[in-house]
Amino acid sequence: AEGVTSSPRAPGQEGRHIPGRAQAVLTLPCRLYKGNEDNTPEFPSHFQVAEYSFFLKAVVETWAVVELQSARGEGEQQYRVTSAIMCEVSVVQDQQVHCCSSEDALEAYVQFNTELQSQGFTQTESLPSEAEALASHTLQRLLLEERLSCCDVSQDVGVFLELIWTEALGSLASLLTVPVTSLSLNDVSRVEGLLLQVQKCESEDEVQLLLQEVSTLLPLRETEAEARAKLVSQRLDLCQLIRDILNVSKATLGNPSPSSLGKYCALRCNIQPVASESPEYQSVCKLLQERPVQIQQVLRVCRSSELHMFREQLCNIKPLLHSTFPSNFVGILSRGLLLPRVGVEQHGIKRTDVGNLGSGIYFSDSLNTSVKYSRPSVTDGSRLLLVCDVALGQCKDVYKKDPSLICAPDGHSSVHGVRRTPNTRSEFEVLCDDEYVVYNTDQVRLKYVVQYFLKEDQPKPFEPHIDTSVECLPSVMTSDLLSSDDAEGLEVTKNPLEDVTPGLLDSSGSTLPLEAVHVRCKLMDLLCQVIIFQVYTNKSDVPIEAKYVFPLEETAAVCGFEAFIKGKHVVGKVKEKEQARKEYKQAIEKGHGAYLMDQEAPDVFTISVGNLPAGATVLIKVTYVTELVVRSGTVVFSLPASVAPWQQSAALNQRTQTSVEKVGVKELGAEGVFSLHMSIEMPYEITGLECSHRIRTKRTDCKAVVMTLPDQSLSTDGFQLSFSLSQMHMPRMWVEKHPEKDSEVQMTTTLFHLWCSVRRHSVCGCLQACMLVFYPDFECGDARWSGVSDVVIVLDTSESMRGEPLVNARRLALKALCSLDRSLRVNVVCFGTDYKEAFPSPRVLEEVFEQAKTFIMSSPAVGGSTELWRPLRSLNLLPPSRGLRNVLLLSDGHMQNQPQTLQLVRGNACHTRLFTCGLSPTANRHMLRALAQAGGGVYEFFDAKKKYTWAEKVKSQVRCMASPGCMSVSVKWQRFNPTAPPPVQAPSQLSALFSNCHTLVYGFVPHCSQATLFGDLSGQEIQTMVSTTELQKTKGTVRTGRGNIK
Repeated sequence: AEGVTSSPRAPGQEGRHIPGRAQAVLTLPCRLYKGNEDNTPEFPSHFQVAEYSFFLKAVVETWAVVELQSARGEGEQQYRVTSAIMCEVSVVQDQQVHCCSSEDALEAYVQFNTELQSQGFTQTESLPSEAEALASHTLQRLLLEERLSCCDVSQDVGVFLELIWTEALGSLASLLTVPVTSLSLNDVSRVEGLLLQVQKCESEDEVQLLLQEVSTLLPLRETEAEARAKLVSQRLDLCQLIRDILNVSKATLGNPSPSSLGKYCALRCNIQPVASESPEYQSVCKLLQERPVQIQQVLRVCRSSELHMFREQLCNIKPLLHSTFPSNFVGILSRGLLLPRVGVEQHGIKRTDVGNLGSGIYFSDSLNTSVKYSRPSVTDGSRLLLVCDVALGQCKDVYKKDPSLICAPDGHSSVHGVRRTPNTRSEFEVLCDDEYVVYNTDQVRLKYVVQYFLKEDQPKPFEPHIDTSVECLPSVMTSDLLSSDDAEGLEVTKNPLEDVTPGLLDSSGSTLPLEAVHVRCKLMDLLCQVIIFQVYTNKSDVPIEAKYVFPLEETAAVCGFEAFIKGKHVVGKVKEKEQARKEYKQAIEKGHGAYLMDQEAPDVFTISVGNLPAGATVLIKVTYVTELVVRSGTVVFSLPASVAPWQQSAALNQRTQTSVEKVGVKELGAEGVFSLHMSIEMPYEITGLECSHRIRTKRTDCKAVVMTLPDQSLSTDGFQLSFSLSQMHMPRMWVEKHPEKDSEVQMTTTLFHLWCSVRRHSVCGCLQACMLVFYPDFECGDARWSGVSDVVIVLDTSESMRGEPLVNARRLALKALCSLDRSLRVNVVCFGTDYKEAFPSPRVLEEVFEQAKTFIMSSPAVGGSTELWRPLRSLNLLPPSRGLRNVLLLSDGHMQNQPQTLQLVRGNACHTRLFTCGLSPTANRHMLRALAQAGGGVYEFFDAKKKYTWAEKVKSQVRCMASPGCMSVSVKWQRFNPTAPPPVQAPSQLSALFSNCHTLVYGFVPHCSQATLFGDLSGQEIQTMVSTTELQKTKGTVRTGRGNIK
């Protein structure tokens, strides 16, 4: 049972007023209690400190501490704000307020701070050791972390740091052909994704292609051939080691040779030697007494995140042992123990941590067991052992192995595998010892590292130079800040397409007229297939290489390319980009006709036609699919006609061969022939059809045919057609059957095979694709929407964001601030290794707009590593009492403590939604997308080459934040064969749904005509069933391909 306490003071410390002090009048939202009054309410002892501040009155050396404490009481969150003052040593005054809401607690916290400042106190960053008695025991533990920046590194700790650092780097140097610092976290994430595909892949040819791509991203020395499962396991472990080193190097500002003190601070882990004559040392030795070992030293370790996250309330906390290789200790001390990456059925190495009791973190109470998983260090021959506090809670004894476990059984927090004895029947071997398994990282707290030798180990000399000099940190760079010229943020960003002058030009000024462009479109609901025909002639006297550059939407996926020239019909094949360019060059050199279509940028494609004979006319046919845009309930189809100049120039100037003259063609001129035919098929009545060109239409309620009238051109504004549906918000389902041998749809069959290639799946046995369309309009009557919500803009100012990414993040944050309703309460947070807030509590934007704007533009970067969990933890300890809090994160996504961060987001999504904005070319998009999905928000990536789209993307995020959303979204497809393979779906995991925002879900599901959408809308589970009719069944392979090519 949880204990309770009425005050953070230790027993016997009586509070009294400081003589002669003027008393300020507090207008607190709750009753004020002074000292240890008899009627002071009880407060749970297992509280956490959400906010704290220190004050000093230098005249009389008086210290003060204010804390805002949060605890889970009987069903509800409870809050307490305490203020303690110490003058000299004996004079102490306590005040405290108990609040029922986080808003009242924050108001009391701010008032306590204001009162102290009015009395002549000045806020300080730290608290001296002689005044630490003012702080609660919980806060005292948190203050351990602050000692890292000023703590001296002892000789023993310095040698230990050099040992584990040397082991980690030496392990990598023996495997990699390049320095580890030359790799990027983004490449490591890509390698991990490829390895997980290898695990699931059935085709050996595809496995080899994937492993070849892994070798390109991760240059490794040649090793002996291994079984696939074992190879994947080793590579995943290697990726984790590389990730650990890169993350720690990030905290040392990329210094390849940091000092011992720099390495110590980078680990973010307090490490202190334990005196060999102390009782603490003897208690550790007792845990190892069953086997004779030579203990070299015992180090006490403490990770700040575990102080915050450890679930002490589970009770049944036991000191248990965990062993691993010395090369892993840099990672373990910097980010803690992790759950296994793969299950035993896919793991090539015999390890109990993914074996007997599933995918958990394994511990033992026996040194004999732990030794089996250790090995001597290469550097000095010693072994390393972890002693951890493990919160077992309700622990279930089991006697049978169960490798499928991914969590403890219902009603339990851990599992204990009981070994077989003469009196106990068990599947666990007699020679093995009992093993304990937990399935959450927040049940583990590192406590000691033991460095020891076994009798058979051979010690080696190791006398490193211990450098305790302070790292020279870079000063704040003015280039990371916004000037007054940037005060308008993104408003001045112009679409470069607006500056393009239409016309047919080549790179040297010569013209090659494009004679005609004909477009054929098929619109089905929010999906569109477009076929473009281009006709042009070489009117010169010599063969040339012509390049036609044409624009497409960013979301377009090209699925077909054909060319007709002098009676020849050439059908393009999808190939890897460099291989396609190589074959094209070889064909030109041999004098053969060749065609190359390439994507130079998200919205620019090029067609290269090599050896175009003099006087020859060529017809090019390009097929692509795309999703339609929905704006304010109106469906919009666009056909762009211009290319951004910088993209156009780059595409025209790229050399693909050197054998013949090259002529460039930019786009269709006003003199060229343009025609467009379009068929429209919708599930509901089409209304309000409008077009940018003069058109002729034939239509019924749900179908229409559109044709442009003669003598029209595709101007710089392109072609646009828009319409509405009578029941736009109704969910619907479309089914498309594979055409099999129908030659008329050969173009879409190409897309079908491309889809298989992209997904690395063989799905040719499925002859039916499905598409679900959702465009919801939630009418939420929940009381949480009756009040004003909070918005917190969280700005990543860590070391990896320095330079242009941070400047862009500030611009986006400023644009978001300007887009918010002025009646909302807002706060701005900058974070890195630590974090700082613009205001102690959220303030009404109308009142603090200028202060918030100044903070975004000019607040110095925090620097260090990307520790998002710190500000999130503080926010989650103070959930809003009404309304939803929206957090807008602007970051590159390279988070420390990723599992804990995701757990924080997921566990508090009921009151705090997280929206993410990705910046930087090397952004970890997967992590940002996962954070938004876990937090019931939306993820957007902001490409630096397409800044003209940023303003609209920010507005889209703000619109979603202002509307109710449905999170935990999933789709259950109708299935008639329970033993059939699971449906293949794209996207495989759905993000949250918001009012007036469309979502398309694609899937290969045989014989399916019905699906059900599940979700959580404001705490209520919803189910929406959608089915199809014969009118919504077609032939082709367009839909699911589009979803997976994205």
